[in-house]
Amino acid sequence: MKATNTYLNFDLIQRALLKIHPNYSYFLEDFLEKLKPIIYKQQSINEAHFIHLVGFIKMDKAREIISNVIELLQWQNEAIFLWEGSDINSPSALAQAEAIQESYAEFPRVLITNGLYDFFHEVQFDNLDLCDSGKQIGKFLQERKELDLSGFRLNPIWAGGSLIISFIPDFESKPYYHRGGLL
Repeated sequence: MKATNTYLNFDLIQRALLKIHPNYSYFLEDFLEKLKPIIYKQQSINEAHFIHLVGFIKMDKAREIISNVIELLQWQNEAIFLWEGSDINSPSALAQAEAIQESYAEFPRVLITNGLYDFFHEVQFDNLDLCDSGKQIGKFLQERKELDLSGFRLNPIWAGGSLIISFIPDFESKPYYHRGGLL
């Protein structure tokens, strides 16, 4: 955070968000509590840190709230949305993640994605034989150090203390559509 008094600013940010989104006070309090180690730089710089938003029904509202949080924390220049749209012509989350690996040696400070839905949807089944990308994602979710989706043709992208906010809708409420990749 670029501001000088982090504790005071965090309190102001929390109050501002509660005024902007009063109907989401429980969500915001829980979400901001999970952000504190990142804001106060108490997290490991060697691994990724995840916040999974599971079952949050309104995807557009979640994205709006997260965008407001990112803006108030002044992280806009350090955040990337890896957001898979419902348009069949838009790039898949896997294609977007591969492009990030080609462009960066390290994850951005903050990565916001809805692209892990397919992965978690597939993993819930027993005796699953994941594709190579799925195996790499599973390894990354466990080890949190580096990710290689290129099949070893590029250097892995290093986690570097990044924050990954993952939006995963309830599996019962979202119609499953497969777009050709796991991420």
